[in-house]
Amino acid sequence: MSSSTINSSVNQAFTINIATMQNAMPNLDILCSQSNHESNLDDINIDYNDFLKLFYPNSAAFEINRQAVRNDPTLHQYVSLLPNYRTENGSPFVLLYTILANAETDLNLGRSVFTSTSTIQLTKQLSCIQSLADIDTTNIVNSIDLPTLQRTVADHYVANLPSTSSTSAASAASSSSSSSSSIPVSVRFVINIVMQYFSSGSARSLTLKPTNINLTYALNFQVPTSLTSKT
Repeated sequence: MSSSTINSSVNQAFTINIATMQNAMPNLDILCSQSNHESNLDDINIDYNDFLKLFYPNSAAFEINRQAVRNDPTLHQYVSLLPNYRTENGSPFVLLYTILANAETDLNLGRSVFTSTSTIQLTKQLSCIQSLADIDTTNIVNSIDLPTLQRTVADHYVANLPSTSSTSAASAASSSSSSSSSIPVSVRFVINIVMQYFSSGSARSLTLKPTNINLTYALNFQVPTSLTSKT
């Protein structure tokens, strides 16, 4: 089996959720029901090395590398939440407008029902969240470490090789990549931000549904060949 056959058959992007971050928002003082609002932002194309530098700087646990963002201006575009970098279905994404629009949907009312104080508080807090680096790392609710991520992608790669058995497929992958220590696999990694509201001050207060903002990073992930050769 040629290496070109292997790559064309398995190098189709698949998606893994790698982290969830939660940010508690100030009160809007107005619960609506069940499922969260979803904002699926357009894919962010990123180089593998930049991805590791930003999210796995210590080659272990997921984290936001704030120092790298500060020191290298070219990396800001990948973590920014500003509308000049982030789009949703091709349109500029504005965090404040998205949050307020979702609140209106929950209430089936215009935003004039919000108290001016709570609206100002919300605006001030959201204006401080311009990128992933502005969200406290203690709010990382769950995440996948790098070794687990590598193993998961490797398993996907081997499972999707065009072969009658995983053993022969893994051997083919190892043989075709003998000159390299890794195999590029097209993936989409999702970081989920949960914007949660809390209400207070009145028995009639309502809690708005959370807004999930999904940032999807598209890249060629480098899988160690040692993982693909295991049976």
